[in-house]
Amino acid sequence: SQFEGFNGYEIVMGKTKTDQRGEKGFKKLIPYEGKTISPALILKEWLDLIGNDGYLIRRVEINGAISPDHIEYTCALAVLRDAAQNAKVKDWQNVTTHSMRRTFVTLAYKKGYTNQQIAKQTNQTVSTVNRYIDDFDVYEKNPALKMWS
Repeated sequence: SQFEGFNGYEIVMGKTKTDQRGEKGFKKLIPYEGKTISPALILKEWLDLIGNDGYLIRRVEINGAISPDHIEYTCALAVLRDAAQNAKVKDWQNVTTHSMRRTFVTLAYKKGYTNQQIAKQTNQTVSTVNRYIDDFDVYEKNPALKMWS
């Protein structure tokens, strides 16, 4: 495999929307060979193409040249929605970075990860993760569902 010996990336987060002081360190992207989507392997291919200097998310010019400049949020959102549409996500027009985070929390919870593990990965507080899960539980674990089935 072309990724043999590749263990993924540790990404320094710095300041983010959910970590205004930049105290939560880094995230690990692990390669998943054989899966339909592996963010670490996609990132590796992108970095092989653009190099390791400059912005990670960059504009691609109309002639196909990769710009050293970053893209604006509205462009990033358009890329996210385009990917959601191609993946046949229902209501892809309404996908946001926030909805992606909520979806990740829900799926991780369904797979059995603890609220603390999820909070660490998403840079959320445990209480925020609990709110996302409480919202999920209201629908998925609602006792009224069994009453009428």
